[in-house]
Amino acid sequence: MKITLEKWKGNSVYSLYVEKHGKQHHVDFINVEKIDVHLPENLQEKYDNIKPPCPEQERMSSAIKSMIDLDIKRGVKPSLD
Repeated sequence: MKITLEKWKGNSVYSLYVEKHGKQHHVDFINVEKIDVHLPENLQEKYDNIKPPCPEQERMSSAIKSMIDLDIKRGVKPSLD
């Protein structure tokens, strides 16, 4: 299990991420004062509950990204609306 902790400047908590199925998933916040003491007790349970991505949605997402990339390549600018 790969665990990543991220903290933005000025925040008093760390964001806890795990990597599963090739993607990073946010599972919890950890108070800065407690970071050295322990990780969430149910971290393994949260990790085990991450479902694999749906193959159909992955293909659809990839196709949409490819179309957007082709549009950008030919000079069409994405709309921000």
